[in-house]
Amino acid sequence: MEILTELGVDGSLIVQFFVFVFLFLTLRFLFINNLKTMAHQRADQVQSQDHQADEILARAESYKNEVHSKIQQTQKEIQEKIEVEKKEILKGSEQILQQKQSELTAQKNEQQKKVMEQVHQARESVSSQVGSLAQDLLNKIKG
Repeated sequence: MEILTELGVDGSLIVQFFVFVFLFLTLRFLFINNLKTMAHQRADQVQSQDHQADEILARAESYKNEVHSKIQQTQKEIQEKIEVEKKEILKGSEQILQQKQSELTAQKNEQQKKVMEQVHQARESVSSQVGSLAQDLLNKIKG
């Protein structure tokens, strides 16, 4: 004990020790236990929110896939409509082309008919002129 007295420790050390123990237990009861409870509650809350976030992400992924599927379906439907319209346009174009070809063929046949008539008239004219020229020529030779 002499060593303690030489170090300046007196009887108040026991009182200080009990005060320290009392304060430790009191603070532990008042603050540390409450802090532990709050920490556990916060951890549970974070876990709950993490689980909710996972559910929200899963739903978002599901919605994303659903929207992607609808977009693809819509694009497919649009492409099919474009193909149908394209075929109708081509069909209309082919009909117009056939109509124009028929008109041109009719015009060509009509012009050929006119030309043939002109050729036929020219032949008849030449034939009648050949007959009269031949007669004139015979008359000149005879006469």
